Amino acid sequence: RALALARALDRALDRDRALALDRDLDRALARALDLDRALALDLDRALARARALARTLSLSVTFVQSLESLRDTLNSVRENKSTFKQWWQTQGKAWTEELRSLMIQYRNIGHIWAFNSEQAEKLGQYFTANLLLVECMKRAYVSNEVRQQIEDGMLMPV
Repeated sequence: RALALARALDRALDRDRALALDRDLDRALARALDLDRALALDLDRALARARALARTLSLSVTFVQSLESLRDTLNSVRENKSTFKQWWQTQGKAWTEELRSLMIQYRNIGHIWAFNSEQAEKLGQYFTANLLLVECMKRAYVSNEVRQQIEDGMLMPV
C-alpha cells in the first residue's frame, strides 16, 4: 500500500513538473511572439519610412525591395506558433544577419564594433564633450545658423 501511494505521488509530481514546464514554454513562446509582432510592426514602419524617403531621396529600390522580402518571409511563418518556433530556431539567425547586412550596406548602421578599452575611453570622452556642448548651447544665446553648423558637425569624424 505504501509503495502504491509512493508511485501515485511520483506520477502526480511528474505531471506537475510537466505542466510547469509546459507553462514556462508557453510563456517563453508568447514572449517570442510578442517580440516578433513588435519586430514586424517596426519593420512595417521602417518600410513606410523607406518608401517615403525613396520618393524624396532616391533611396535604393533594391534596399526597399530587400526589406519587403524580409518582412514577407517573417509574415509567412508567424501565424502558427509551432511553425514560427521551428523556423526561428533554424532560420532566425540567418534572417537577422541578412537584415543586419542590409542595414550596413544601405544605411551604414548595425556594425558590431569591438573597441579595446582605450578606444572605448576615448569614445566616452568624445560623447561627454558633445553633451557639454549641447548643454552650453541650451544655456547661451547662439544664432540658429551657428547652432545648425555646430549640430551638423557633431558626432562626425574629424
